[in-house]
Amino acid sequence: MKADYAKQLHKELSGAYDAIAEDFSRTRSAWWEELKFVSSYVRARDLVLDIGCGNGRLFEELRDKKITYTGIDSSKKLIELARERYTPSATFLQADALLLPFGNESFNVAFSFAVLHHIPSAKLRRQFMSETYRVLAKDGVVVLSVWNLWHKKYLGIIAGHAVKKLLGRSPLDMKDIFLKFGDKERARFLHAFTLREFEKLALAAGFTIEKSILVKRRSGQSNFLLVCRKS
Repeated sequence: MKADYAKQLHKELSGAYDAIAEDFSRTRSAWWEELKFVSSYVRARDLVLDIGCGNGRLFEELRDKKITYTGIDSSKKLIELARERYTPSATFLQADALLLPFGNESFNVAFSFAVLHHIPSAKLRRQFMSETYRVLAKDGVVVLSVWNLWHKKYLGIIAGHAVKKLLGRSPLDMKDIFLKFGDKERARFLHAFTLREFEKLALAAGFTIEKSILVKRRSGQSNFLLVCRKS
């Protein structure tokens, strides 16, 4: 993917989520039951960063841990919704995951759920991982997830975009797609990660992988999840 096009898609993402913020937040009011175990990676007094926090619902799962929580999202409207729900107990900032507004080694734990697959181009995904690594303290932990799109609901869409790419009719990379949200066509860019590709990205950034699993959801869909440590 050309660099200028990747930057354009990345810039468009915040606007796309602004447009669907109310519906998106309404359908995601509570934390996923199958991901409740991630709270075990947080200890009292930890400094926690939630990259792509959306409406802030992860904080609800962690608030009894007596942590200092900061959530960032590129969507202004989602940040506003998060602030309405959880200020002053937590801090929420509109920020770009590719240019995190924090110093080196600022956090003990970072989370990023269902964000990385929205980052266009391998180069920008490496930048995402590099920034996450930079802001984590030594021995810090990051828990990351991406959608597993390799099932029948999406295979036709992935194949269709691949054919367009092979015919020279798409600026996207292989395994890239657009998905609609509600009645909004082309609402969201996604990259269809394989688990091995996901692992290689984390390792290339310098992380040690402590857990690599497929998390199945009640809806029948699933996510790839990594628990990584900064060596």
